[in-house]
Amino acid sequence: MTGKKHSPERNKNKSLISKKTWKLTKNTGEIIIINNNVDLTPKEDILSHKKIRLLAQDGNIFVNPAWNLGVKESKFNNITICNDDLTFAPDKYFGAFPKEFLESTGITVTNFGSPEEETVRIVKMSNWKDVPYGAGSLFSLHKSNYIEIPERLKIMWGDTFLFLNLFKTKQMYSVNGLSGKQTFGTTWQSKSDPVKISIISQVINSDGAEWGKIFKEYSLSWNV
Repeated sequence: MTGKKHSPERNKNKSLISKKTWKLTKNTGEIIIINNNVDLTPKEDILSHKKIRLLAQDGNIFVNPAWNLGVKESKFNNITICNDDLTFAPDKYFGAFPKEFLESTGITVTNFGSPEEETVRIVKMSNWKDVPYGAGSLFSLHKSNYIEIPERLKIMWGDTFLFLNLFKTKQMYSVNGLSGKQTFGTTWQSKSDPVKISIISQVINSDGAEWGKIFKEYSLSWNV
């Protein structure tokens, strides 16, 4: 891969971010970290790496706008979006397909539900039903194929919007045989701050209402 965009979930485990970020540097041209929480900024030794860029935000801009920002700011054409609470083997993932592959296809998403295999492989997806659960945790595409997610969607439905649009004109693949672990340290799953939970719940409810409108506006269909 030539470019890497790091997703904005507010993981509470700094060491996980640090260790994973260093491992990713040899596979990428750059790593962009969208920081939605200044209290959890990675340590200076991580940010000092020449391939790492931190885009600090004044507040939580939420996952979908952060994806848009990361792709826009990327200096490279091949983009990988990865949740920050995900641990996986980057050599196996990036070795599953050549970087030129993304220029001619739509997108590769990761099927963490498939059995782990010695050799990770890509499998052609025929329709929306083939998209694995949690596909938005780790996926790659060419920058020219990225479709900006409407700002009205903050947390939910962003990956679905992207995948349904790409299915119209592009071939999509899943990456099978890769093992991964998620700690699910997301903001909306936090139970420690009642005020934060209330705000996140309101955003999620708003996303649900807007998704129905956007589905019609963009002429989306589940039959792709």
